[in-house]
Amino acid sequence: MPFLTVAVKDSGIGISKEDQGQLFKLFGALKAGSKINTKGIGLGLCITQQVCQSFGGDVSVESDLGQGATFTLVFKLEEGG
Repeated sequence: MPFLTVAVKDSGIGISKEDQGQLFKLFGALKAGSKINTKGIGLGLCITQQVCQSFGGDVSVESDLGQGATFTLVFKLEEGG
């Protein structure tokens, strides 16, 4: 089965390993989030994960503090069609 993989990379401040576990939870908030982004309420990445999973894939993050982050989304593609 073929897959479509999309990676989005930023050059921001990065996300600690501890905070990465909160990213995909409904209303998940990062410890440093109140100092960085006061507009987010913790829905976007949870919804993104649900959409990816509904297409037979998933979303993941790789990040280190001070090094930005890379979000990878994977979608299963239908054969034929």
